[in-house]
Amino acid sequence: MLDVSYQIVRSDRRKRVSLEIDSDGRLTVHAPLFTPESEIAEIVRKERFRIAAARMRMAVKKAGAVKENGVRAEESETDSGQETAYRIVRSARRKHAQLSVDSDGKLTVNAPFSMPESKIAEFVKRERDWIKAARERAAARRKEAAAKSSESQTDSAQNVPYRIERSARRIHAALVMDSGGQLIVRVPMSMPDSKIAELVKEKQAWINAAQKRAEPYARKYQRVTAEAGSRMLYLGRLYTISRPDAETVQISGDTMIVPKFYGIADFIIWLRRQAVRVLSERVIIYENKMKVRPASVKLSDARSRWGVCSSRNNIRFVWRLVMCPLEVIDYVVVHELSHINHKNHGKKFWASVASVLPDYKRRRQWLKDNRRLMDII
Repeated sequence: MLDVSYQIVRSDRRKRVSLEIDSDGRLTVHAPLFTPESEIAEIVRKERFRIAAARMRMAVKKAGAVKENGVRAEESETDSGQETAYRIVRSARRKHAQLSVDSDGKLTVNAPFSMPESKIAEFVKRERDWIKAARERAAARRKEAAAKSSESQTDSAQNVPYRIERSARRIHAALVMDSGGQLIVRVPMSMPDSKIAELVKEKQAWINAAQKRAEPYARKYQRVTAEAGSRMLYLGRLYTISRPDAETVQISGDTMIVPKFYGIADFIIWLRRQAVRVLSERVIIYENKMKVRPASVKLSDARSRWGVCSSRNNIRFVWRLVMCPLEVIDYVVVHELSHINHKNHGKKFWASVASVLPDYKRRRQWLKDNRRLMDII
C-alpha cells in the first residue's frame, strides 16, 4: 500500500483543494475551511500514484543536494573555518534570496524557486561574515536565557514561563494572560530580553492574580475533539458526545449524538449551520426592537473578538458564539447592533445597550470569564 500520510491546512480564503509536497517528501493538503475530511481523503486516494512519483523525485533531488551541500561545507571549513551547513526554503513569491539564523544558530536560505543551488552557495559564501555574527548573537542569547533559567529556578517565586511576541508597530510592552493561563509578553522589536525579564519580575503580583483567575476556566474547558465521551458546550449547556451510526447530529437529554463518520471539520460545519440559524433569529428580534438595520450579517472565524460592526454597518459574528448561553448571544447581538448608530464605546453607546439589556454587564462578564471558548475549537 502506498504511503499517503498528510497534514491538512485550512483557509477560509481558499476555494479548491490543492496538494503540496515539500523537499522532505511531506504531503500537505491545502483545503477550504469546510471541506469534509472524507472528501479530502478521496482526493488524496485518487492522486496517490502522482504523490508517490513526486515524493520519489524529491528524494532523488534531496540526495543530490545533501551530497552537494556536504562538499560545500567541507570546502568552507578548509577555506575559512566556518560551518556553512544550511537549509533551503524555496517560494514562488520570493524574488531575492535571504538568510535567517534561528535561536539554535541554524542557517536557513529563503530563495526563489528558479535560483540555482550554485548561486545559493555563492550567496552563502559572500555572507559568511554576517552568518558568523548572527550565530554569535544567537549563542549569546542562548547563554543569557540559560543563565536566566538557572536564576529563576533558585527563586521559585520568579519562575514564570512566558511567550514573547514582537511587533515592529508596537511602541510599549504589554502583558496578556490568555484563557489557558499562559503569559504572553507583547513587545517592540528592539526591546532586549533583559528588559522583558525585568518587566515580568516587576509585574509578578499582577501575573499571579491573573493566573489564579484563569485556572478554573483552563480546567473547565478542554479542546474539542468530538470523540466519544468528550464534553461539548452548546448554547450554554454541557453535553456528553456519543458516536453511534447516525445520519446527522442530534441532541437527546444530556447527550449530543455525532455520527461516527463525522470528522472534526464535519462537526464544525454543523456548528456553523446552527450559529447561522440562532444568530439570524436573534438579529431579527433585536433589530426590530432597536429600529436598526445592518447592511449585512455574516459569520467570522476570528479568535480575538466575538463580533464586529464595520463603518458601513456590515456585522460579523464569530460562529463559536453558538457555544454560549442564549442570553450572552443576545448581548453580543445588541452590542453590535448598537454600533450602527454609535461607532465608539462612549456613554451614548452603553446607554443604547442598557436600554435593551439593563443587565448587560453580567452578560459581558460571562464572555470575559469564558474567553477560552475562542481557543478550544
